[in-house]
Amino acid sequence: KAVALFQEEPGNLSSEAAMELAKACFDCGKKEAGSELMKHVVRNNHEDQKVLEQARKLFADMGMADEGNDIISGTQQEVIALNNDGVDLAKQGNIQESIKLFVKAARAMPENLIINLNTAQSIIMFMQKDGANERSLQEAKIYLDRVRGLDSSNQRFQKLIARFHELAGASK
Repeated sequence: KAVALFQEEPGNLSSEAAMELAKACFDCGKKEAGSELMKHVVRNNHEDQKVLEQARKLFADMGMADEGNDIISGTQQEVIALNNDGVDLAKQGNIQESIKLFVKAARAMPENLIINLNTAQSIIMFMQKDGANERSLQEAKIYLDRVRGLDSSNQRFQKLIARFHELAGASK
């Protein structure tokens, strides 16, 4: 039942809970469900070496070290490609398309620092171009708040939050 809930709303499951659920799935012989849960963990933490090492250990403990490494590296590449697509859209001036892509990605990967930073940055770029409005400010704040919870000392976050406050002040 927990796996079915995850499949409906993957963004509602923390990486820690997903890893525990994946282990339970592997223990019960539900290899496919366990692998999907581990992909969720990697998507949310594709650059976090500590989490990736925990994922490798879990796969190794289940006798799936090679398959686990393939899942981890494949999922990392998937996130990197998706992120690059969103960045390219923004660089080409397709900011609204970039926002759509990043918002969808952030919904599926709410704990991914880079995706949340780039979502906020795309929204801020849009406001810099078209002016800040209440809806855009609220939307940017969602992703900035997520980043604050993940890594408030991140330098990009510090720059984005300063720009956000400038835009918020100018919109009043």
